[in-house]
Amino acid sequence: MYVSGTLATPASVADLDDAITSLRDLETKVQTVIARNADTDADGKLPAPLPPPPASLTPLKDRIANAPNATTLYAKKADQVEIMIESTLGAEVDRSKLDPALA
Repeated sequence: MYVSGTLATPASVADLDDAITSLRDLETKVQTVIARNADTDADGKLPAPLPPPPASLTPLKDRIANAPNATTLYAKKADQVEIMIESTLGAEVDRSKLDPALA
């Protein structure tokens, strides 16, 4: 495959495995901050100490909106994983299947 006039090779399976592990770690962080109505810093670090879970949860869409750093980092990594799966395994990916499980 050529990218910007440069020969680019598909990611290796080991690289894909590392990216999926990183995506899982980011999903855990997203779930944590959504549950606690908080956010990570721009580098994806959880606040220390973590705020306690609220007594009553605000609507999910509001909690997601309150976590722009965590959700943006997750979305970027999921986009990378999608490309890596497609180039490494030659399988088409339904991007929505990579969205984090949130409640």
